[in-house]
Amino acid sequence: MRRFSWIALVLAVGCGAPAATQTGQAPSQDNPQASRTFVFIARSEPTSLGRSGGVGIDTSPRFFNATLMMRDGSGTAQPELAEKLPQLNTDSWRLLPDGRMETIYRLKPNVVWHDGEPFTADDLVFTWQVHRDLKYGPTVGAPGAPPDSLMDQATAPDPLTFVVQWRQLYPKAGELSEDFRPLPRHSLEAQYQQVSPEDWDNLPFWTRSYVGLGAYRVDQWEPGTFVEGAAFDRFLFGRPKIERLRLIFMQDPNAVAATLLAEAAHLVA
Repeated sequence: MRRFSWIALVLAVGCGAPAATQTGQAPSQDNPQASRTFVFIARSEPTSLGRSGGVGIDTSPRFFNATLMMRDGSGTAQPELAEKLPQLNTDSWRLLPDGRMETIYRLKPNVVWHDGEPFTADDLVFTWQVHRDLKYGPTVGAPGAPPDSLMDQATAPDPLTFVVQWRQLYPKAGELSEDFRPLPRHSLEAQYQQVSPEDWDNLPFWTRSYVGLGAYRVDQWEPGTFVEGAAFDRFLFGRPKIERLRLIFMQDPNAVAATLLAEAAHLVA
């Protein structure tokens, strides 16, 4: 499970001390270094920034969101939104007499969504509710697959505590990550209760109006061509040093090679 190691490296290098003020000019794809734009080539365009699985889908959303856990460059699980990960045989990860389990995630304080609203455990409970309802599966992941299918109940005793009751033993219960990408309750709850499954899947939220927790917020989306993100000032690890991110979509290996040789991109998945 090291597919996110290079993403972790990019975010580690790109985040930290404040960078120079943006000029307000559009970034240049021909000279990405001059405009402080990181250009990344993905094989395909994501259909949803809230979804896991599939080529070009696992990687792209990582720039725009954060999860309870991520893997570092060596593939080791590290807390991201969580203060620390649940540990087996402690109060944070208990095996119950009836064969079920309970895990407790303590969240980092003062984390905010791209629209400035605070991120709390209620967002994670809402995420579980959406995942639980299989008719809303396509935009958030594979319906009926772990960990969702094994989560019996989720609660938020307070804004920084997320508790999960598990139906059975599950060795990855302490590593909720890309398969459980948080959703903003304040932005989606009303629509979740009102729209049809088809309309839910087609909400602008999943693409050009996405609200996440990541190092970059969606700034521009040209379907079939590119997505651009702007550095998020209040990212939990600090404002990225790299001002802008551009994801370009290419399937032709020759076009990819030509783009890299022309130094019009920095990295290809």
